[in-house]
Amino acid sequence: MRCISLLAAGALALGLPATGVTLHQATAELDGGPIVMERACRIAPGTTLDALCAALTAMSVDLWVEFISMRLDR
Repeated sequence: MRCISLLAAGALALGLPATGVTLHQATAELDGGPIVMERACRIAPGTTLDALCAALTAMSVDLWVEFISMRLDR
């Protein structure tokens, strides 16, 4: 997942204390639609790129599963 590795690398390079994943409603504008769901991920000191990518990937999958489950329960 190239997007996740770019996001993680940027967060680490900037020394951010956290990053995360967001689901947006699709629109013509990139990331321009309303936020449907989001989750934050704390970046502990010493976190590696591989570890952050793994955490964000798992978080993204969990977020999609939660979203789909909510939609199916309607």
